[in-house]
Amino acid sequence: PFRPYRVGPFLFIHAFVLHETAPRALSLATMLSAMPRAAAFALLVGLAAAIDVTVTFPTRPGYPSGTILLSQLTAAAELTITTNLAGLEAAGNSWHVHVTPTVDAGGADAECGSGVTGGHFDPAFVTGRVTPVPGTQTTYEVGDFAGKHGKLGLAPGAAPTTDTQVYVDQTASLFPGSVDKPSILGRSIVIHKASG
Repeated sequence: PFRPYRVGPFLFIHAFVLHETAPRALSLATMLSAMPRAAAFALLVGLAAAIDVTVTFPTRPGYPSGTILLSQLTAAAELTITTNLAGLEAAGNSWHVHVTPTVDAGGADAECGSGVTGGHFDPAFVTGRVTPVPGTQTTYEVGDFAGKHGKLGLAPGAAPTTDTQVYVDQTASLFPGSVDKPSILGRSIVIHKASG
């Protein structure tokens, strides 16, 4: 359910959670970081090279499947999100980074609900303080991927229920310790049902 990857000699483990609202929910994995202290220090001082994370959503009837690739060259660079997903709903699916991860193996049903994943990742507290402005990512929560990039599966000209797009995020990071762009590591990404 989660995929390890390497940056130089360091091993990282990251993945995401898929969530449907009641009565059923399915998590495919959790976004955790198993990072030695030396690796964390190297990332904090900007010595690490690019980070690429591929997340695989297995094929299961009634749920999205495919991959999401997250790529970032440096802590100062933009985060590139490349989706290759199928099985989305025709009305489109919202997607957000939530504050906390699910259990190590992912989660299903109550294991990936809001009682586990918390609310949207909003370290700048923009919700209720700033009115979102379409096209201005800094006016959205760091974790509001749907607000910044649109719902999954609704790209013009795309096949219905699929999402094969490249999104560029200016406010989220894969690098821990980034001052200007908070890291989404150690959190969950939730794909919501179109109805909730």
